[in-house]
Amino acid sequence: MTAQTPKTAYDVFTFYLSPSHITEPRTVTIEKVEIKELYSSFEGQSVPAMIVHFHKARRVLKLNKTQALALMDITGTDDHTKWAGTTVTLSKVKIKGGKETIKIEKAPPASEA
Repeated sequence: MTAQTPKTAYDVFTFYLSPSHITEPRTVTIEKVEIKELYSSFEGQSVPAMIVHFHKARRVLKLNKTQALALMDITGTDDHTKWAGTTVTLSKVKIKGGKETIKIEKAPPASEA
């Protein structure tokens, strides 16, 4: 059995969603959430990170604590394996100090979207 040759950069690398990618609020559905070890320059070692994959999206979102808390509130559970299928709205917001981040909110009902 031979290994498949990657066809695109997306087959080789993981590309992360950042606030600069959000030009207007975007409603998306969570496909899956995984826990990955990622290197933290702040901690100087690999640490667990929650990575959210969205349906039909090429970029993933590495959650911060505020975003994880928002998803726990929206879904009613802290079990990230049960977040798949949840529809949320992502928007760019400024936080203290003027830094931009991605805010996660409950998506409006389908009739309002």
